Amino acid sequence: MAHSNRALMTVEQNIYIPEFDIDTNTYKDECPYKSGGFSLMYQCRCKSGASFNTIASYKQHIRSQHHRHWISNYKNYFKEVDEANGRINELLGNLDKKNREIIRIKKEYPILKSEFSILKNENSFLKNENSILKNEKSFFKKESSILNKTIKILKKKIKDKKKQIDKLEEQVNILDNQFSEVIN
Repeated sequence: MAHSNRALMTVEQNIYIPEFDIDTNTYKDECPYKSGGFSLMYQCRCKSGASFNTIASYKQHIRSQHHRHWISNYKNYFKEVDEANGRINELLGNLDKKNREIIRIKKEYPILKSEFSILKNENSFLKNENSILKNEKSFFKKESSILNKTIKILKKKIKDKKKQIDKLEEQVNILDNQFSEVIN
């Protein structure tokens, strides 16, 4: 018994949209196929059921009376719809970009929140350290002042002691001289 492989095939149809000619301010037909390229099915809105899928069928189709009438009056039929669809597609693209950005930001938020918390704790720690250093500075300033006063007092005492020593040396010299005279 022979088996036959049958697969469902779906044909995706694209909507044929004519090109706008800036020089003539009109719409004109432009073949959507490139020579030797893959042929897609296009649906033309000039009349119900109109479609083509090759360069030959395209050329035949655009010569039809319905199509020529439709292309000459295109701006009355579909220009606004095509522009609106273009704008909708543009907005959908923007929405998709924004949604991806929101997802990215939602992923980054917990990380940034955690980093913020760490920085906040570090800031608090540094503020405490700064306060301690200010207190130490104040303490050392007071200690320095006390030491400076003590040094001045000690210098004065040394000066006074030096004067006493000088006096005593003078007296010793006098006594030494007297003793020398007595001995001689």
